[in-house]
Amino acid sequence: MALFVAALTQDGYYIDGPDPRAWAAGWLLAAFGWLGILAGVFTWIANPLLVASWICAFQKRKNISMFLSGASVLLMLSFLWRRTIITSEAPTYSRIISYQPGYWLWLGSAIVAFSGILLLPHSKKRPDRTDSETSQQKF
Repeated sequence: MALFVAALTQDGYYIDGPDPRAWAAGWLLAAFGWLGILAGVFTWIANPLLVASWICAFQKRKNISMFLSGASVLLMLSFLWRRTIITSEAPTYSRIISYQPGYWLWLGSAIVAFSGILLLPHSKKRPDRTDSETSQQKF
């Protein structure tokens, strides 16, 4: 989670044009990236998947958490294949010229989550208790 928060403080990528840092701030990308879904850029969906994987991990739902964090990693990696990104409501597209620390921290947050979830122990089902065991434990 710390890597994800750190990613919000850094630039995610630079675009060609007079201001390469336009639309680059991590917090801005997190806040408005969902609008890219309307243009077919589904990478932003990695964010809610990652948060859901954290929640499932804390609830000890390892398999679901592993699936969600793995899907998050794949969606984040898919951004590396994008050559252009929408940079205005016209829509105007700009070429992505470089990936900055915010992107790598963002990707790292999902990879660390996925790796950490893999290392979680499997939960074992407790054997059913008999009525006599249950009544003895009350006292």
